[in-house]
Amino acid sequence: MNSIEMNTIFYSKGNVELAYELKKACRNINANVFNIRQFTELIFTVNEINPSILFLDYDFMEIPEAVLDYVTNFKFNNPISVVFITNNELADVDFEGSNFYKISPSNLQAELYNIEAKLKYTSAMKRGVNINPSQISEEITEYLISNGFSTQHKGFGFIKEAIIFIISQKGAVGSLNSEVYPYVASKFNTIVENVERNIRNAVLQAKKNNFNNNDIYKLLNYTKMSNKVVIGYIVDRALNQLKQA
Repeated sequence: MNSIEMNTIFYSKGNVELAYELKKACRNINANVFNIRQFTELIFTVNEINPSILFLDYDFMEIPEAVLDYVTNFKFNNPISVVFITNNELADVDFEGSNFYKISPSNLQAELYNIEAKLKYTSAMKRGVNINPSQISEEITEYLISNGFSTQHKGFGFIKEAIIFIISQKGAVGSLNSEVYPYVASKFNTIVENVERNIRNAVLQAKKNNFNNNDIYKLLNYTKMSNKVVIGYIVDRALNQLKQA
């Protein structure tokens, strides 16, 4: 699995210090940053590189009213996260029902870290492939149950969502910790640590419930079943089936 890499745009009017801080912060989420200073250049670059995130230095922008109108009304071809960097209130922006976020320039790294999972969720949706979600969900559910996983276990929903997500990306995602778990955590409104722990416990419970008939466990000659091994095996199996369909 390759590390996730996102293209991002930082639109500001020469705020060099903030540009430097943002570049450092974006390294932690494996994101490339393109610095833009003019509104016309912004529109061109958005269409040219199809970014995952648009950072707006709202206090140091050229014609901020036009930019606000652009990002709130423009129909982007693919999902994009818009992050306003400002301490000011933005009454005209719907932060509840959209991929819009606001972070403080004085606490940029910490606040960016807090929304990292949501940003990666939206970025991952950009790369998704067309699958039949209900059919995949039903097949994965049946396979997990047949291998001893209990639908009553909280980790059941987590592992199923992780598998479906990786399948939708044709297996081309980052590590479980850097991309898959944040995606699942965002969808279930929990934290990455809970996702990892509950999946691990669900795997251990499945081993106990179906020790002799567990496909994955037998394949591995009854060696240790880790989250990575179990998820990887089911994803590979499903992708092979999709290729043959």
